Amino acid sequence: MLADSPAGFRRMDETAGSTAADSSGHGHDQTWVGAPTLGGDALTTVPGDASAALNGTTQYADAPTSADFAVGAHGSAEAWIQTTA
Repeated sequence: MLADSPAGFRRMDETAGSTAADSSGHGHDQTWVGAPTLGGDALTTVPGDASAALNGTTQYADAPTSADFAVGAHGSAEAWIQTTA
């Protein structure tokens, strides 16, 4: 994924803190809102991976405003989501 030079890339595998770190190199960190549960079991088998659990209503990661995320002629988004515990 990083080889495609995304505008933002967040693993959302933090175990504590208030920031969902951007690994793209563009510095587009997100801020956790609503105190989601961090450091849960990951959906992957990569050592050290973790997950964030959000309640679907008041918990989310707030993205920064940036021209890098402006809707233009093309774009894509990718996510791994587990809808049940």
